[in-house]
Amino acid sequence: MTTEKVSTVKNLEANEPKKKSFFRGGAMTFLSKLAKSLMVPIAILPFAALINRLGALMETGFVAGQVQQYDPVWWIGRILQIPGAVIFDNLALFFALGLGFGLADDHRGEAGLAAAVAFLGVVAITGPDGLAQLFYSKVNTYDQASVDQLTQSIVNATGGIPIFNITNPDGFLAQGFVDKDGNALDPFYAKNVFDFFNGKSQLLYFVNGWNLTPLYSPSKTLAHGSLVGFYLIPDVGYSLDVGVFGGVVAGGTTAYLYNKYREVNIPQSLSFFGGRRFVPMLAIISVWFLGLGFAAVWPWVQLGLVSFGSVVASAGNDVARTAGFGAYAFINKLTQPLGLHHIINTFLWFQLPVTGVSLLDAQNYINSGFDTSMLPTNQVIFGDITAFQDGIMGSGTFQSGFFPLYMGGLPGAALAMTLAAPKENRKEIGVFLASVGSVAFLTGIDEPIVFTFVFLSPILYFLNAMFTAFFGMIVTASHISLGFGFSAGLIDYLISAPQAWQMSQLSWNGTEWVHASTIYQIFANPLMIFVWAGAMFATFFGSFYFIITKMDIETPGREKEGSNKVSIAGPVKKTKGKEKYEIMAQSVLDVIGKENIKEITNCTTRLRLVVKDNKAKNIDDAKLKDAGFNSVIRVGATSLQLVVGTDVEYVTNALERKMK
Repeated sequence: MTTEKVSTVKNLEANEPKKKSFFRGGAMTFLSKLAKSLMVPIAILPFAALINRLGALMETGFVAGQVQQYDPVWWIGRILQIPGAVIFDNLALFFALGLGFGLADDHRGEAGLAAAVAFLGVVAITGPDGLAQLFYSKVNTYDQASVDQLTQSIVNATGGIPIFNITNPDGFLAQGFVDKDGNALDPFYAKNVFDFFNGKSQLLYFVNGWNLTPLYSPSKTLAHGSLVGFYLIPDVGYSLDVGVFGGVVAGGTTAYLYNKYREVNIPQSLSFFGGRRFVPMLAIISVWFLGLGFAAVWPWVQLGLVSFGSVVASAGNDVARTAGFGAYAFINKLTQPLGLHHIINTFLWFQLPVTGVSLLDAQNYINSGFDTSMLPTNQVIFGDITAFQDGIMGSGTFQSGFFPLYMGGLPGAALAMTLAAPKENRKEIGVFLASVGSVAFLTGIDEPIVFTFVFLSPILYFLNAMFTAFFGMIVTASHISLGFGFSAGLIDYLISAPQAWQMSQLSWNGTEWVHASTIYQIFANPLMIFVWAGAMFATFFGSFYFIITKMDIETPGREKEGSNKVSIAGPVKKTKGKEKYEIMAQSVLDVIGKENIKEITNCTTRLRLVVKDNKAKNIDDAKLKDAGFNSVIRVGATSLQLVVGTDVEYVTNALERKMK
């Protein structure tokens, strides 16, 4: 995947007003710029996900227990995984850096540096013994009922065997109890379980794990005595985490300060601290205000998110998970034309809390013969992509359902549009659509093919969203757990399939993880993706071909003479490489006008321009399409998005050279 490429072009007209507001150009222009900036940190994920997943597989073995710690294979996997894991462990910081850089008017590194300062400051000031602790140390604290509720799940999992609280050496636990091997246990001196929670707010502290040790009776009638209870020592940790949202807020705030104050003048004696050097100081000051806001509000938001995530993004809530993906996928595809789906994706993929146990813990528990002393511990992981990378059971809720679309549905749409074209155009159109269809199939980048039809027909636009949601809900209901580093193409499928297969062997019975039934394993097997991809291919092909031909929709190759709608390259259709990109760049200057262009950027597939006026009468969309652009999108009054494909960076480079 190409990384963000930016260039700022200064307008030399003396009478142009200076930009005074970060939001200039309207809300839609700002949201479009935000969505584009979110792609900066996301660009580092594909390779990080690849080495993280391969390393994890080598470190743990394809089946738990195959690889022992410190074996040669373990070391190779460990070394391979660490660089990728670092990316996912520090995602919030990378989002702060990316937003600070991406939203700055001139895209200078100083803005990213200041954003990192602000974010790290917010993390520190909202951490243990910070402002949140000051506000909430006596608010919504744990009581005996809430602690009993936390321990009840373990009581249920152990078959109702009581959990003992040890208060003193003369209490319930005394000499005479034995472990599972019959060895005598010394008196255990521990706090009452409630004491671990006493004085701690439920807004700030979660249970990170349980130390569960079984107690056996010294009865002589049984080989090892009878199980009578457990020690239960909780690991209660400070868990307030501003996460990726904190990174986005810190980056956006710093970018605003940078844009407004990067040219500030201060007295000569202090001039060293003027200009761009003034911004880091403002970033430090902003920590107090951002930290105050997060400390006051975020504990309640996080509590709500954890509750929401435990319903829609965790195992055991099939109806909520299925409906949640359906609603998300439908909205995702409806907002895609303006690029606003990246905002929704960022929340679900990197911020939404996912609660569950790790695959390795569940496997170890089952392989131990359901030894209750090895009960896996629920973890709260922020973000569905991060949760899958960490091997959390039930993760992939907001990822798995997209694989049939890219690997089946969109290639079916490409074939339908090819066969719907007149015979004399079919070969030329087929080459083009096969190319963009292959990109979707392999990488999950669908914009080049989607933009060949979404602006031509509201029906096709709606069907794309509806079919994505419908088939994705089937995948989610089938318990297929797949993940990706960037998008749901074949490459990411192959990377995540081994872990997905392991997850398909286990199921949640309402109390604990057990070996899945044969029927469950069949439907949850990641190979079923190809079945649903085939069904989606047939559905897209049949419906698109019927609607295109019956309603005479002017998809590529079906344009009527004089209709001024051209969807594939005209002058550049027989050119390749540098010549093609030079022609496309020149067409931008000819059609839009050099004097009208204020800023040039690109994301994964789109050339993004900030212009004085994107509704100028002389901007002829048909000429741009004829030059090779797949689609032209106007956002607000000052933004233009020209859809190119994954080779967009070459067009950007050519345009920059011509602007200079």
